[in-house]
Amino acid sequence: MRTLACILAAVVPVVASMPAAHAQSTAYATAFDDLYSINLNTRQATYIGSAGNYGNQPFGYLKGLAFDPNQTLYAISDSLSQKPLVSINTTTGAASFVAPLNVGSGTGQFNAHDFGATFTCSGLMWVSSATTNRLWRVDAARVTQQVSNNTGALITGLVARGETLYAAGGRGNNNFYRVNTETGVAELVGPFGIPNSTWISSVSMSFDNQGTLWAVINYVPPSPGSNTVADWADLARINRNTGAVTILGPITGPERLRQVGMHGFALGVPPCTAPDGGNGGGSPTTLPVRSPLALLLLGLFLAGFGAHRLRHR
Repeated sequence: MRTLACILAAVVPVVASMPAAHAQSTAYATAFDDLYSINLNTRQATYIGSAGNYGNQPFGYLKGLAFDPNQTLYAISDSLSQKPLVSINTTTGAASFVAPLNVGSGTGQFNAHDFGATFTCSGLMWVSSATTNRLWRVDAARVTQQVSNNTGALITGLVARGETLYAAGGRGNNNFYRVNTETGVAELVGPFGIPNSTWISSVSMSFDNQGTLWAVINYVPPSPGSNTVADWADLARINRNTGAVTILGPITGPERLRQVGMHGFALGVPPCTAPDGGNGGGSPTTLPVRSPLALLLLGLFLAGFGAHRLRHR
């Protein structure tokens, strides 16, 4: 029995530390008022459905797509005057009005904010505006509080890992940032490695369950004064330690998506762990000893051990 106890003490930690989660292969994205699924391996987008209307107006310009810790998918409609937070049905694409954000005036004819949004693991929602350089915090009661009236950088997208907030630039500011959640100030991490002369309209980001930071690089609308509209957005990965962007290729799909900008991207709820080194691999996720795979491996080991004992009796 002492021998068996010693072996178990050695084997169980090894089994328990085996990687538990497979890399995610499907994400969600929004384009105006449509929801798509994206196969990350093939970069193929599949139409799911449209958001629908609120009153007589469509839930248009859905931006800041993000899952909260309870796995509910949210977005913000930048076309409606209330700038409402909406929940999105991942099966049908239908949107439901949740609450107005009360973020004040944007810019232009449609009072646009060009939102980025994400959730930290505490359940707080963080919202940025590319047109006004402001940052807000939204609590569970949907009360909006302004954190900063000037982030110090043009931000087109937000993403969180644990309680750490990151941001992406664009529109002549092709840089990656870490955001101070107390002051709302964006602190430079590094450049994308893409020239500032390369027009990027927005960057939507999401971590997968392995800690890899994925992004959709959107080029629509084109730079001011240009009539050249890109057919497709690009799928990319970002090194959160350096800000370097790796373009993987265009996200293609049905004709209704061609030349329509993708302004939201979400994979799911990442593990609420501290950020790792940022080179594309997440912090190790442990496999609980009571999980089916762990129990199967342990059972196979014990069966082999028992057979060995019987042969030597």
